[in-house]
Amino acid sequence: MQISFKKKEKSMKRKLFVYMFFLVTAITVTLLMGLFLFGRLGTTEQDFHKKLSIQSEYFTKWC
Repeated sequence: MQISFKKKEKSMKRKLFVYMFFLVTAITVTLLMGLFLFGRLGTTEQDFHKKLSIQSEYFTKWC
């Protein structure tokens, strides 16, 4: 009787681990997609070019 209980316990632990893994994965994917859709997860190259163009405009205007 104890053998079957241990087997069930392992099965329940495995199910819980799988469910928690999928839950964490779903939350992470949802968070990343939200950040991407709202523009908070942009490319560094775009930001770099934007900042350089602002600096060049400022220096050409005032120098």
